[in-house]
Amino acid sequence: MSQPEFHREIHEFFHGGIRFLFLPAAAGHDSHNANDDALDPRHLEDALSLGNRQILKAISNPARRQEFLRTRFLVRLAAGLASDPGRDADGLIQWPKEFCGSVSHSLGDVVVATSPRAQCASIGIDIERPTRISEKLTKKICTDSERQLICNGAVSLAEVFSAKEALFKCHFPLGRRRFWFLDAEIVAVNIESGTKKLDLRVLIDTSSVTPANTITRVDILPPVFGEFVLSLALLPSALSQVNGGNR
Repeated sequence: MSQPEFHREIHEFFHGGIRFLFLPAAAGHDSHNANDDALDPRHLEDALSLGNRQILKAISNPARRQEFLRTRFLVRLAAGLASDPGRDADGLIQWPKEFCGSVSHSLGDVVVATSPRAQCASIGIDIERPTRISEKLTKKICTDSERQLICNGAVSLAEVFSAKEALFKCHFPLGRRRFWFLDAEIVAVNIESGTKKLDLRVLIDTSSVTPANTITRVDILPPVFGEFVLSLALLPSALSQVNGGNR
């Protein structure tokens, strides 16, 4: 089995040294283009690991099956692997040891981000369609101070939701401790070079290298390919070296 080819509809871009691969929901639906065979579900399924084939069998919704297959395709492409990397007991992708990565998808759009471990101990990304985040969830997502930030127009509810999702994906691989929306809060909002930068403080210990009150920067990337919120959280490798981590 050969390494997957770079499909013409995959968008590659970089932010702060982090590599992103973005595959829009509409990609591969041009039946007149033979090059779209690479995104044929039958071909994508052939490259799955045994464990991921079992996961796919349990997914009955066609749209969710497509998201799963395309996410695994981008993971293989980002990792430079011909075969599908496995998952560990916590469901985390077993990336090659030289770099870390994160994945996200929403309504068919799929994005994968990777970073050399020499640069980042961990990264987390999240993509969201703002219309999917109901205002009824505000009290479950936002602290009192964050609700005030929303009222002041500093952030949107979707940005708070997405930033906290990215934060969880960034911290969880380091400590394997689950935490919830109200276990973190935004303490600062800044704009630098067109990018909204949020400082999030965790209110509990999430790992040995991210104890309570650790501040993590989360970037809200400018919307380039559609009307969605794309968030990136990262922890530099220097943090794990200083605090005694091993990832």
